[in-house]
Amino acid sequence: MEETHNGFNIKSRLVSCCKKFHLVDKLFSISLDNATANTSAMQFLKEDPSIKLVLEEYGLRKKVIALDTPTQWNSTYKLLHDAIAYRDVLTDMYNESRTTDGQFITNGHWSLAKIFHDVLETFDNATHIFFLCL
Repeated sequence: MEETHNGFNIKSRLVSCCKKFHLVDKLFSISLDNATANTSAMQFLKEDPSIKLVLEEYGLRKKVIALDTPTQWNSTYKLLHDAIAYRDVLTDMYNESRTTDGQFITNGHWSLAKIFHDVLETFDNATHIFFLCL
């Protein structure tokens, strides 16, 4: 990038590249370090009209999906909880990107995810009750 590395310019370059390569409706996740300019870029990106259009198409709101973190007790439950709520868009985006290898997300995969979610929900609820008692 020749221009200054501030939040607005980073967001503009990212959106420009996504539009150029027809990735706006296929963008699933963005991972960055916590540099101030990157944080600022994400704030600008959240307000970008092209991102809003994709969310509106699926009837969704902006959501940061929880990560599965081995050092955080209920992170798998939180990840599954968020993913299940966004299953239609996640399925469409993943399946559209996998046309060459035949690996697709199916209803069977979502059924398994729901079973794991329901089992882990018991532990999540117990954790919250336990911490309320402290």
